[in-house]
Amino acid sequence: MTTVAPVTVVVVGYNHARFVTECLDSIRGQTVAPAQVLVADDASPDDSDSVIYAYLDRHPGFAEYLPNPVNRGLTRTLNSLLRKVRTEYVTYIAADDFMLPHRIERHLALMAGGDLALGYSDALVVDENSDLLFDSSKVEFPWPDEPARSEDTMGQLLFRNWIPAASFFIRTDVLVRSGGYCESLFYEDYELLVRLARDFRFGYVEEPLVAVRRVSTSLGSVGFRAENPQFIHAVDRALRHCT
Repeated sequence: MTTVAPVTVVVVGYNHARFVTECLDSIRGQTVAPAQVLVADDASPDDSDSVIYAYLDRHPGFAEYLPNPVNRGLTRTLNSLLRKVRTEYVTYIAADDFMLPHRIERHLALMAGGDLALGYSDALVVDENSDLLFDSSKVEFPWPDEPARSEDTMGQLLFRNWIPAASFFIRTDVLVRSGGYCESLFYEDYELLVRLARDFRFGYVEEPLVAVRRVSTSLGSVGFRAENPQFIHAVDRALRHCT
């Protein structure tokens, strides 16, 4: 019998009909099952909605589906789902990424000490066909050396963000008390990391526990560019936590 852990997995998709089944399968395949799974689609124009409904029909009781009737954006959707979380830990994964089987088990062991607010891990990098591009996200985003990585996490984040967003594993009470996700931003991870690192300790697992997908039309490919005003605003908002 699979152990059930005090973890909520939040899945948010937009135009991820091609990938969401792989994501949901990876959650169902965990060696330690999450107590709660919340799935949202942000009013995708593709057939994500029908794919998700069909999946949940095949696996009744696996997840609660909360589709947005209109497009609300990622951070507003995440905050809406966060209000429904009833577990000690929460992790968000985009519907085009997926978890490796021991992801929840390994992160629970990492967080067991009680003094970490957020855990993270390395990640595989895959393409649109789930073929491996890199066996470590460090190829694209090198990790800082220790001891600075752990002892000066916030300072290191000001130089670069090396932490895969799909790997965040957060204490729910910390995330809620810290204000959740910043809804004025078009993406969530960098500002959230800097804000939490200011006040809390992070821990990590060296091995890849998730896979992140590189898609030409994804938010990371389209939005994370120095000439994008929304990206500049997000970085500025993160850096304000240093004052």
